[in-house]
Amino acid sequence: MKKAKKAIEIPYTNYLVKDDDFGFIGDLAFDIAKQAETKYLVYRSVKEFVSERFHTDENFLTKINPETKWNLLKPGDLVVVPNVTEFKIEDVVLNKNWAKDEALSKRHVIVDTYQNLAAIWDDSKLVAMFPVTPGQEKFIYRGDFEIKVMVNTPTFRYDKSMLKTGKRSENYHSLPPGPNSPVGLFWAGINKSGIGLHGTASPHTIGRSQSAGCIRFANWDAVRLAFLIRPGARVEVR
Repeated sequence: MKKAKKAIEIPYTNYLVKDDDFGFIGDLAFDIAKQAETKYLVYRSVKEFVSERFHTDENFLTKINPETKWNLLKPGDLVVVPNVTEFKIEDVVLNKNWAKDEALSKRHVIVDTYQNLAAIWDDSKLVAMFPVTPGQEKFIYRGDFEIKVMVNTPTFRYDKSMLKTGKRSENYHSLPPGPNSPVGLFWAGINKSGIGLHGTASPHTIGRSQSAGCIRFANWDAVRLAFLIRPGARVEVR
């Protein structure tokens, strides 16, 4: 009997910190009103930047780099990271609207709110599957919907009333784009006002928490959606 081959024979690799990385890193207030006054919601640290780049979280990076002084890292330094395909934020085209596509617009997404999974289908063929965070039970809109708009690096209308009760108010803040936006780096709005498939500022919570009605993906997965589906695609929330 042949021995089963491991999917990844080398689980870790090294990442060389680059000078350009620091263009995405800076000081960012936690206060929403102050965030609304900025132009871009940056990563707060090199550790946060690297953890998202390699699909992991900051605690895990600390465990596999026990001697690393993260606040002292500079270009040219090496850190140990999971051996996965890098999420390159520098390749995300800013403010890009995605149009309908003859093939991709015919696909459909099934969101399983019990298993916290979103599956993309092309007829009877499974194309991709992602872990997601669905809405709180009281905010889940189950049924059939259609994607109406898709955009990279969206701005976000932060409305505390909408997040708490599901109803809009006139007391809100318009937040700029960036990886620390509540909707992350991608938005796919459906034909239900204020609801969509989008990224997140907290990838470590995906599959472990609840949203205010939207379907959240990790940024590294969210930005892939435009290459798998397009406006016109059906979204079935179960």
